[in-house]
Amino acid sequence: MIKGGIVIVVLLLLAAELYAQKSNVGVKGGINLQEFNLNLSDISHNYHVGVFAKYDLTKKVSMQLEGLYALQAQTHLEEKCQLTEIQVPVLVKYYPLKPFYVQAGAQGNRMLSVMNSSKEKLPIDNPYTFAGLVGVGMCLPSGFDLSFRYLHPIDDAALHSSQFQLSIGFDIY
Repeated sequence: MIKGGIVIVVLLLLAAELYAQKSNVGVKGGINLQEFNLNLSDISHNYHVGVFAKYDLTKKVSMQLEGLYALQAQTHLEEKCQLTEIQVPVLVKYYPLKPFYVQAGAQGNRMLSVMNSSKEKLPIDNPYTFAGLVGVGMCLPSGFDLSFRYLHPIDDAALHSSQFQLSIGFDIY
């Protein structure tokens, strides 16, 4: 009986702590930059749009899960290709000095289609890829979030290269 009472008290304290934590849901979008070099005419401009859910673990640390629809250009076998994919990043954000943060995490990708410059669909050998990511950002009091991140492929997928993402997000709830 005492053990049951202790369990109930611990669960109530845990529920109160979880309720006190802050969570946000929002939308975001931005551009993808591949093949980043000093020749600006060689930069591929593409975009990503999606939703995110952020959960504040402490005042300085939060976790964020995103679901993004992304278009990106890649060179495959000396030919430019357009990839369409779903990206699912899982991030940890650390706020050393609010409103600025650093972020790190992992991302899973699911390729939906690959088209060459002639608009022909190419076969996809392995539609699943993974990447690690790091970045910086700033959360504005108005609910806007600006972020810049670098993604590097973890696996040896032929159609993926490292990229930069510049995004703007907005908290809906």
